[in-house]
Amino acid sequence: MNFKRVVPIAKWEKLDDGGLRFEACFSSEAVDKQGEVVPQAATKKAVERWAARNIREMHKDEAVGKALDFSYAEDGTSWLRGFVPSGAPNTVKKVEDGVLQMLSVGGTVKKQHKEVRD
Repeated sequence: MNFKRVVPIAKWEKLDDGGLRFEACFSSEAVDKQGEVVPQAATKKAVERWAARNIREMHKDEAVGKALDFSYAEDGTSWLRGFVPSGAPNTVKKVEDGVLQMLSVGGTVKKQHKEVRD
């Protein structure tokens, strides 16, 4: 089963060379709109398999950035820090202007477990 979520860019900063860095909480252990939970352990495994680490604008074939690193908080949230280079000035401008404010995160569910949470 495939899934897709949209998450806001939490913060970004323009770099001196014209590129930008950004951060986003791309996953959490909170119950989502479908009533499902993605355990942080599953998120970590998926990130390990994401070899290219490329960031694409609006699902186009062209990469416009790169995921730099990931962090995992004790509250179950998973964070991405990424980079859009000066070589993608249109993407940088769209973030600056507030046109691009979200990230789309998707994947394939390998295993599902039914459990009831309070």
